[in-house]
This record gives sequence, C-alpha cells and structure tokens, in this order.
Amino acid sequence: MPGGCYDRSLLMFFCFPEALLARGNNKDLELTYGKEHGGNGWIEIGDYVYDPSLLMRFDKKLFYRIYQPTNVAKYTKQEYCSTSGDKELYDDITKTTIQDLQNPGLKKLNLKVTIPSIKTIAEASGNEEFIKELNEHLASVNYDEP
Repeated sequence: MPGGCYDRSLLMFFCFPEALLARGNNKDLELTYGKEHGGNGWIEIGDYVYDPSLLMRFDKKLFYRIYQPTNVAKYTKQEYCSTSGDKELYDDITKTTIQDLQNPGLKKLNLKVTIPSIKTIAEASGNEEFIKELNEHLASVNYDEP
C-alpha cells in the first residue's frame, strides 16, 4: 500500500517556514497500487524536493524528470491553512513550546510522538542540511526533548 506520504509531507511542511506543500499524481504509484492510490505528497524548499516516503532529497528538476508527476498542486502555509481547516493543527505544531508538552494538562499529546517521528525521518534520510534545518526550527520554537 502507499507509504503515508500525505501525512508525513504535511508534518514536514508545517516544520519549515519556506516550504511549499505539493500534491500530485504519480504514474509509478498508479501502476503499482491502482489509480485510486496514485497520489503522492512531498514538500519543496527552494531548488529541492523532499520526499517523506523515500526519505530522500532531490534536485527539483531531477525529481520532476524522474517521477513526472501530473495534476500537481502547491500550497503555501497561508493557502493551505485558509482552505484545509488544518490551521489549528498548524498552530499547535508551530506554536507549541516544551512547557506545553511537559505540563500535566498537555496541550497536544500527539506532538510527543509526532516531533520525534519527524526527527527520526530526518536522521534516517542522512541529509545533513535537512537535519540542520529541522534542528534550527525546533530550537526556534524552544522545543526540548520531553
């Protein structure tokens, strides 16, 4: 079955201020899993594409040449939050502090799992630039290991 790229790319998207969230159809996925499972999600930052299922960073031109995604839609944070109804989730992820996670009345318990999962994805990718960007973002929101 497909690899959960929509959820993982959404979490990555929320973690990087300059990221664009991208959704499109992928012919390889359609042939492997059927047309109804041919969607793919990734994020784009500058000249790079970060694929959360493959745990890889691609040069954007190379990614589009290899996977030839169709029906691609890209969203900024403002566009996504204004149309998706996920603004509350975005605010929870970007405005949560370590105190929110450590207090007995936790703001969002799932962040205790989500943030470490994102860190694991970053470390598994072996992409030093991505790891550095993630750590800088977590430091900017005063995130500390629970």
